[in-house]
Amino acid sequence: MKIKLSLAMVISLPVYAFAANTTVENDISATEILSSVHDRNPQFEVITPGNDAANQTAINKIYSAQYKNEFGDERYALMFMPGDYNLDVKVGYSTQVLGLGQSPDDTHIIGAVRTQDAVPHGDPSAGPGALDNFWRSVENVAITPTLGSVEYSDVPKDQLVWAVSQAAPMRRVHIVDGSLRFFDKGWASGGFLANSYIDKDVITGSQQQWFAMKNKYDGSWGAGNWNMVFVANEGQQPQASTADNPSPADNHWDNWPYTMVNQTAQKTRTKPYLAVKNDKVGAIIPNLLAANSTAPDWLNSLNVGQFVEIGQQNFITPSDNDAENIQKALDTVTSTDGWHIVVLTPGVYKLDKALKITKDKTLVLGLGMPILKAKATNALIDTSSAKDTIMAGFVIAGSATSKDQTLVTIGDGESTNSTENPNMLFDIFCRVGGATDVEKAKTCMQINDSDVIGSNLWLWRADHGSNVGWDKNTVDHGLIVNGDNVSMYGLFVEHFQKTQTIWNGKNGSVDFYQSELPYDPPSQDDWSFGTQKGYSSLLISEDASGFKGRGLGVYAAFINTHKYAYLDNAILDEAKGTDLKHMITVYLNGNADAWSGINSIVNGIGAQVQGIGGESPNRHSAINTNIPNK
Repeated sequence: MKIKLSLAMVISLPVYAFAANTTVENDISATEILSSVHDRNPQFEVITPGNDAANQTAINKIYSAQYKNEFGDERYALMFMPGDYNLDVKVGYSTQVLGLGQSPDDTHIIGAVRTQDAVPHGDPSAGPGALDNFWRSVENVAITPTLGSVEYSDVPKDQLVWAVSQAAPMRRVHIVDGSLRFFDKGWASGGFLANSYIDKDVITGSQQQWFAMKNKYDGSWGAGNWNMVFVANEGQQPQASTADNPSPADNHWDNWPYTMVNQTAQKTRTKPYLAVKNDKVGAIIPNLLAANSTAPDWLNSLNVGQFVEIGQQNFITPSDNDAENIQKALDTVTSTDGWHIVVLTPGVYKLDKALKITKDKTLVLGLGMPILKAKATNALIDTSSAKDTIMAGFVIAGSATSKDQTLVTIGDGESTNSTENPNMLFDIFCRVGGATDVEKAKTCMQINDSDVIGSNLWLWRADHGSNVGWDKNTVDHGLIVNGDNVSMYGLFVEHFQKTQTIWNGKNGSVDFYQSELPYDPPSQDDWSFGTQKGYSSLLISEDASGFKGRGLGVYAAFINTHKYAYLDNAILDEAKGTDLKHMITVYLNGNADAWSGINSIVNGIGAQVQGIGGESPNRHSAINTNIPNK
């Protein structure tokens, strides 16, 4: 279903033909460029201030179409020109809300940008809640919340309800004179917040885990549940109360379930974004900031970064020749600032060959959760060891023909990158299964380059939807890291059939790891490796010396396994000089006919968690650290 917004809210001007060239159309205004892209792709929506009634009607139509459209091809980018709005922006599947100002405060929405729980099964606090609220985002806006919850009148009106789970980031957002609420009434399993400023409180409620990076809070952060990790934040730091948050095991860490990391492992930048400046359209490439920098970069105007002007030729829309069109843009469209910028507008891009990213200073920016899928037996993206390569904001998906493929390969192992020009990944999501057509792969992503930084990756073998089953949506691994000095901030890897994450590179780091084991091994014999029961979620190989991990959570829910199934080690650490802190395992659920669980957290250390059906005598286990100086 495609919905075209009314003329009252969408810029409507003559269509301009697409043409790849190496210059920016300096004589064409931002209004004309954005209008042209909208005319080529009506799901690329540009919203202007001044007619809230018409804007609200059109936004409601989109939400009605997307509220339950979890695996559909339809997707939307709702882009708000700078200005003031009084709106209720409800955000469904495959929808991105973003302001086009240089700062979040340039685009101010009074009302809400919010989500809601799925239709409850009886008591709303019992589920399903927001457990499947995936694939949506909000960026670069200021929001004054005045509406509370969509369904529940007892939620205070000054709380912005962003009840989500994975692949639903909030970035560069200012919550003005209000609080941020990460649940509605039911369960939630998030989540990612970065580069944002919250004037009042953060209320986490039922959220199982969360990752927060470079934010500022004027109020408090609410009680946590299992695993919440904070990197380079400013403001009141959460403090656990043993009365409110009793230890899940005797050897828990201090201040459980919170993990505080003062600075990043290396220099990093925040996610690039689309903006309008002096009636021109551009991508803002934030500056690379020191490892000890904290709080939102946009609070200091010196940190804003480089505005790189782009034109119509930089925007790609789905067609019958997606691989050719994108590759042509990657190879030939160069800004006057030396950047190669490709903006993927909303839709499904079916590739008959892998995209080759070979040039330094390349940005591939997705808007509206675009999906890349293979037409043939090809992979999707293969990069050389180019420097300053940034990929952000899109979904990669398996297909029936890609069962033997690594969908995305970063680098060829000959990297000359350094901490001064790292390649970066922001909001990259992998899906294998769940859609109406069959999806398979071998591995979602492999990183061969060194000094790569990942920010909010969710790699997912589907546990529900269509074409889901042990022999249907087959895929071995989520992530394989071979490069040295690779850092991940917010890594979510779930349900893969063998080891979820294999780390081979030296001096790697992961701040926050969330991993559910597969729900559906047919039996223990079908899911064992040598003498080990099951496949560890995270394997730190003997080559991965110097690895650091903070806030690592692995969860078991063998609900579709009809026989006994256990995992010996949630994490298997074979390397020297590793430093692991704050790890937790949880038994979530299982089949009512057989016991299942996790025998230890890492290398035989950490108490067993297990159960039968939903009942468990020992549901949680948490430890402070692994074997020191191993």
